[in-house]
Amino acid sequence: MKKGLIASLRVGLAAFVMLFATNLLPLAAASALTDGPPPAEPRFTICHATASVSHPYDEITVPQSAVDGVAGSSVNGQPDHYSEHNDPLFNPLTTHQGDKWGDIIPAVPSYHSGLNLSVAGLAILANHCDIPTPAPTGTPIFTVLTCDANGSYTIPTTEGVRYLVDHSIVAAGTHTVPAAGTVTVTAEPLPGFTLTGLDSWTFTFTAPTGCTTPTRVTAGVVTFNDGCGIENDSYTIPNTPNVTYKIGTSVLSAGEHSATGTVTIIAYAVDPGYVLTAPYTFTHDFTNVPCVTPPTPVPTVAPTSANLTCNNDGSYTIPTTVGVRYLVDNSIVAAGPHTVAAAGTVTVTAEALTGFTLTGPASWTFTFTTPTDCTTPGLGGGDTNGTVLGILTVAPVVTAPKAPAPQPELVNTGQNSIVDMIVGLAIAGIALTTAGLARRRQTT
Repeated sequence: MKKGLIASLRVGLAAFVMLFATNLLPLAAASALTDGPPPAEPRFTICHATASVSHPYDEITVPQSAVDGVAGSSVNGQPDHYSEHNDPLFNPLTTHQGDKWGDIIPAVPSYHSGLNLSVAGLAILANHCDIPTPAPTGTPIFTVLTCDANGSYTIPTTEGVRYLVDHSIVAAGTHTVPAAGTVTVTAEPLPGFTLTGLDSWTFTFTAPTGCTTPTRVTAGVVTFNDGCGIENDSYTIPNTPNVTYKIGTSVLSAGEHSATGTVTIIAYAVDPGYVLTAPYTFTHDFTNVPCVTPPTPVPTVAPTSANLTCNNDGSYTIPTTVGVRYLVDNSIVAAGPHTVAAAGTVTVTAEALTGFTLTGPASWTFTFTTPTDCTTPGLGGGDTNGTVLGILTVAPVVTAPKAPAPQPELVNTGQNSIVDMIVGLAIAGIALTTAGLARRRQTT
């Protein structure tokens, strides 16, 4: 009996251990995990409605229990912001002092999707609960496709607004639509602004019908004549069938036109049945380079020369030539003869004057030599013609003596004696010289 009691106790103890391990131990572990401080509540920033139209919202940050919309979960079990302040959004154009408006609350996951989160509400929330500046949206302009042109849409320039196509921001201006399709333009306020007009536009572009394939035509090239100065500057418009040329809105006739400055000419097809191939535009900047007159060709005339002789100096003669000047030893010499008294070399060069250019030789060299076989002339000894030094011939002159005219008797002052002495000495010198020359001729 005692052994049976012990066996029963063992079975009961094993059952208790099994019960504790499978039930009580997990409960104890769970209790140990939840005995610490509760986790912090998520916090949300909201725009809390005031009662002033001049300052309609305050930006505040509150715990989740104050905005989850669950009655009694907030402090003291009071209704929270989501449940209590759920009036419409403040509208600066229609809300007046004394009216009520609701809070702007972001979505609280697992509880609600937010309060007053329209485009305008989101703009206020993003602007730290200050009312953004109203921004009226401009309307995009759509142009249909035609047989001759692409379609397009034009985005307006609007302060405080940006525009998007296919969720991508597009710049203000005209954008091409080359083929059929649908384009949706949306508007979004920039920070600090709120939209006051439409915020979306959709347009469907359809392919045009009844179109024929245009004839391709190439514009003739405009030629530009840009000479010196500006008097003769011009451009020439070709005569190209089915093409017209314009400067701005002015149609240009075929032929030559005077020009100055920058000229831009654009070619156009004359009617929808034609389409131009490149080029379409012709531009030229006309210059004002001074005109330079080309020099006049002038043939050079050669100087002439005469060598030294026994009886004469040498010389060179400079010609008179229009447009040419002559130089000797880098010094300009005048036209006409120039004496050369001794042997030597003379080089004459020619230079063109301004406005002229030489077409012939430009340098000449003359060599002057000492003459040879020159003899010394004498007085002619027995020559009846009275040759003196081979240079001067004096023919004897016979004059009949004349009766002296009566002269008054002069007082001898001594001057005549001196003169007579000088004349006598001269005659004696000539006689001695003549005699010496005569002897020299006799000896030779």
